Amino acid sequence: MPDNDDYEYIRKTYPGYLSACVAFLSYPHSAQEEEELEASLRTCTCSRNKDPSQGLLRRLHTFEVAHQFALDDFVQSLIRHLAGIIENAVRTKTLGGTTALSGLTGKRHRKKHTGNALWPVDTSQLIPHGLEQSIKGYAEAFRRCPLDKFHDGLLLVTQLLGICGRLIIPPLLQALPEFPLRISGLANALCRERVATRGALIDFDVELSWACTLVIIMDFCRTLMALGQWNPTDIALFVRVSAPYKGTKMSIGILWACHNILNHLPLFQEGTTYFTDYYFNELVMTFARYGAAFYPHRLPEDTTAYHDAILVVHKDVTEKFEDPLTAVWEGLVWMSMIRRCCAPECPETFVTAQRTFARCAGCGIPRYCSRECQKLAWKHGTFPHKDVCAKLRTLRDRTSLPKDQALTKNLRMPFINTCKADVELTALAQECWGHLQDMMKARVQSVPEAFKAFETKLASRAEPAQK
Repeated sequence: MPDNDDYEYIRKTYPGYLSACVAFLSYPHSAQEEEELEASLRTCTCSRNKDPSQGLLRRLHTFEVAHQFALDDFVQSLIRHLAGIIENAVRTKTLGGTTALSGLTGKRHRKKHTGNALWPVDTSQLIPHGLEQSIKGYAEAFRRCPLDKFHDGLLLVTQLLGICGRLIIPPLLQALPEFPLRISGLANALCRERVATRGALIDFDVELSWACTLVIIMDFCRTLMALGQWNPTDIALFVRVSAPYKGTKMSIGILWACHNILNHLPLFQEGTTYFTDYYFNELVMTFARYGAAFYPHRLPEDTTAYHDAILVVHKDVTEKFEDPLTAVWEGLVWMSMIRRCCAPECPETFVTAQRTFARCAGCGIPRYCSRECQKLAWKHGTFPHKDVCAKLRTLRDRTSLPKDQALTKNLRMPFINTCKADVELTALAQECWGHLQDMMKARVQSVPEAFKAFETKLASRAEPAQK
């Protein structure tokens, strides 16, 4: 797999090939087209072609003596390398256009490549056939990845979520309703592999592959949490996945994946060198934190006894949120980071509009996509912004919070301590919290039809994935 330098070279030198790769993967092929592609791949003319550029194709056709190169191999290879290419673009902050999550683009890096922009120069290049058709095509490609090799597909989805936002979730679950189950299956396959190799001498490359899979799952959890800040339903879609099990419903979604990994993490330390005490503790705390974030979204009838680390972190977070000032702070952070219009009924995001939105000129906190949306929010029937704008501005000014930028962790304790030292300021913060809470609740949408279809499909299964 090429390293970052190779990926940057490919992005700069072969943008047309990369666009063709995306166009192929994201196109929903018919059964007849797939048969023709399969036949074309099996008809190898590499040996008769002396063109040096055909070297890669020759290697693909002969990469395993007893294995005939097939469409599945081709698709899996494209997914793997496209995931790496886009991951490189995200990591180096050289993406073009406007992304759903902040921090994925960087002016310094774009300036470095002025006049020779790196692919992709615009997020639309990743969904060339329109949103629904492109995601449907990707979904068909992901079906060709076996569960134990789904990490490349998951990495690609994670990057697409961070770039394109939650808009891809409904069509993804509509076209591939078992997608959340594939994440659990990937985690389960990894844990079962470790159990099967227990006591054996482990090659360092195998250890590294295990670590990479865990990191990819963690990245997906982090992206899902970031998107779920302004629409908790997104988290519920991946948590509330269940199947009949011994007369009850057993959870087998992303929460269960975190639980399953935590149960097996001690095995990864046995007889390995990569999983040091420090790295092991980092993994435990990370999956416990994600599990605790997903825990409130579980089904009411879910009786799974989740890992102690998840329950401990969840209890700690719950107790902190019982402090009203902490709740106010989290609400302010949420609104300062949101990358969409804050008018309650408006669906516009930075991605859909391909631009950033201006903040309220009064308090400098909520964003609006247009003058019309700002007017709508100002006189909203349920929670008008005019009732709280001056209060938010006073709260921000008296606690020295910065204007027109996201709030960072280092400001949390100074904000809370300043409020605690002033009774009037504490009361003002609590008044603002009521408004912020109403806005956050307004973002919770009904569960899409895709999730209902997914539940119906899972209900037909007799047993969930084995632990």
